[in-house]
Amino acid sequence: MTTTRPIIVAEISCNHNQELETAYKLIDAAKGAGADSVKIQYYMPQDMITCAEYYISIGEGTPWDGKY
Repeated sequence: MTTTRPIIVAEISCNHNQELETAYKLIDAAKGAGADSVKIQYYMPQDMITCAEYYISIGEGTPWDGKY
């Protein structure tokens, strides 16, 4: 029986704040932490949709500040 080690994927998500240099730094940090791969998301806040019947405020200083 052959066994292999798990592949570690770092979740960068959208924490790059649409800044390429920040994305590079996060990728380097993930590599330094031992990740094999990274997952990155890119989106425009105005393109987000939800099926929720109500919304909650996300937080100050974010693109969602004051949005519900």
